[in-house]
Amino acid sequence: MGRQTIAASRLAGEIAHSRYSRKAFAFNLRKDSEALLLGFRDKRVAAAADAKAVLNDCVAGIKSDVETLMGRFQRERMQMSAESQENMGRFQRERMQMSAESQENLDLFISRLKAEVLALKQETAELMQAYAVSRRRQAKLSHDERSLFTASLSRQISALMEQFRKSRADMSDDVKADLLVFLTKLKESVRTPKSPTAKIQPSRKDDRSDAEQARVKARVVPPKKPDLSAERKQTPPVEPPAPEPIPHPSVEESWPDDLTVIRGIGQSMNARLKDAGITTFAQLAKKQPQELLDIVGVKSAKFVNVNEWIAQAADWLKK
Repeated sequence: MGRQTIAASRLAGEIAHSRYSRKAFAFNLRKDSEALLLGFRDKRVAAAADAKAVLNDCVAGIKSDVETLMGRFQRERMQMSAESQENMGRFQRERMQMSAESQENLDLFISRLKAEVLALKQETAELMQAYAVSRRRQAKLSHDERSLFTASLSRQISALMEQFRKSRADMSDDVKADLLVFLTKLKESVRTPKSPTAKIQPSRKDDRSDAEQARVKARVVPPKKPDLSAERKQTPPVEPPAPEPIPHPSVEESWPDDLTVIRGIGQSMNARLKDAGITTFAQLAKKQPQELLDIVGVKSAKFVNVNEWIAQAADWLKK
């Protein structure tokens, strides 16, 4: 009687220690998730600041180019005005000198001067038009570059968010499966021994080691199924329709696929499926739900949705 009391007290201590370990693990997991989210926010703020700096530099460069062109145009216009004034002064001097010449030569000179002024005006108009076209083209190119950069940045942020959601979902599924396996192992160790002389052996390993041993045992030797005939008669399980067989070449079954793209399959579940010889979508789609539950070491589909695994594997085969 004393030995059983001591063993029971030891078992209570181990249960309390495991409960504390689970709380510490959940706290550390939440802390790591918050740190990851904070780092992502900092990176997003830094990326937005960099984008703003690049846009400011681009706008400053455009303004500098426009100011340079305007200054050049002003100088050219002033130079042309000075030349025109000089030509007009020369004309006045020449006209005063040619007062004694014939009117015919004067009309000819005037006509030539008008032609030169008209050509100068036309050249000036063409220069102004070319400048306006160039400015509109530069403004359009700058707008297109900003649009492309914004679209690229949006796609990168969406990809990072999707990757973060998938990693968090896979981590949650792995933790849930590990806790379920550990609770199953703990329930089996707490059961009343059949003989009065049976002893309760205290475990000296941590929760992680117990979970790993339980997973190995579940893969190598399937646990005995409890008698649930009465419960099945009362509430018969509703099995989803089996997926349609998808014809595919045998090469697809021999070439391994990345099963972690399926929702609910993380690194831990992928390792269990790989140990059972399931490495392709075709092999996973052919399995029955109960077979997958036995492989991953879970007794109920309430915790692991193997039916969705099968459906997603079939969808991936169609792609």
